[in-house]
Amino acid sequence: MTVPTGVTLSNPAAGAIVNEIATVQVNIGRPPGINMPVGRARGFGVYSFNGVPTVAGSRTATYQTAPIVGQFGFPATTFTTAEAFSVASNGVLPIAFELGLAGVSTGSSISVPVTFPVTITMTIAGNVLVTTTTVLVPVSADIL
Repeated sequence: MTVPTGVTLSNPAAGAIVNEIATVQVNIGRPPGINMPVGRARGFGVYSFNGVPTVAGSRTATYQTAPIVGQFGFPATTFTTAEAFSVASNGVLPIAFELGLAGVSTGSSISVPVTFPVTITMTIAGNVLVTTTTVLVPVSADIL
């Protein structure tokens, strides 16, 4: 299984960013191309960000819903935080985050590799930085 473990904030400007509040949002989507019309599987959410465990109000997990079957498929998860960061002039700042399982499994069997899209958006000092990555779960992992 491969999971992202962080993001790097780059400051290409000549001036330092000093204790600027950044808004960070990490979205982990549902895996494309996998049709799961009944039952639920686990997904991924942010367990810790910048070395600090996340709290319940900062993250969500949302399943698809239908009138007869209720919630189904994989959850889409979101984590949002606002923190002060400093980055040297023309410097970079690595920010660690750790993912964990999110949602619940109703025992549905997943027999294909599953790739979750991850989008990280950070707004700091008037700049919007966006990066994307994925979480790849092979069939043999048996964790979803």
